[in-house]
Amino acid sequence: MVNQIAASNAAVLLKASYLGFFSIATVGMLNGPPFAGRASLLLPAANSQTEQTSAVEPGDSSPLYERQFLESHPDAPSVHASTITQLRDGRMMAAWFGGSREGGKDVSIYGAFWNVQTETWDTPSVIVDAQSAGRELGRYIKKVGNPVLYCDRSGRVWLYYVTVSLGG
Repeated sequence: MVNQIAASNAAVLLKASYLGFFSIATVGMLNGPPFAGRASLLLPAANSQTEQTSAVEPGDSSPLYERQFLESHPDAPSVHASTITQLRDGRMMAAWFGGSREGGKDVSIYGAFWNVQTETWDTPSVIVDAQSAGRELGRYIKKVGNPVLYCDRSGRVWLYYVTVSLGG
């Protein structure tokens, strides 16, 4: 599947692959209760290094991460499973699923971009929903969920997510 969403006059190519049930934990993911209409993400603090380190330097009191809230789309009062990746140009991209409730047929996967210079999020937009996933995969899709973003070395952003055709 190929979708494009625009941010700051730039488009990022997203590819999605069907995966079965999976579990993943990455830096930048916040595992916790869903927030009504807000995705909760951990972002690198403005004064922190972007390189990953295995330890904090002694005497360094600057935070490695700060917590940010991102207002979700009005059609998604319940959001969950946020994921984030840093793009080659320094921006951050976040994705999450949202809808009337977790597992609802109206759930879509939303995305937004964080601009490091302005420290603001772009307006969230739908990246994929059950109907668009079904068209791209050539089969009925009942639900989508559990997005995971990954930016590879070439700068291409990959979006992996779960599709459900039967059952819950």
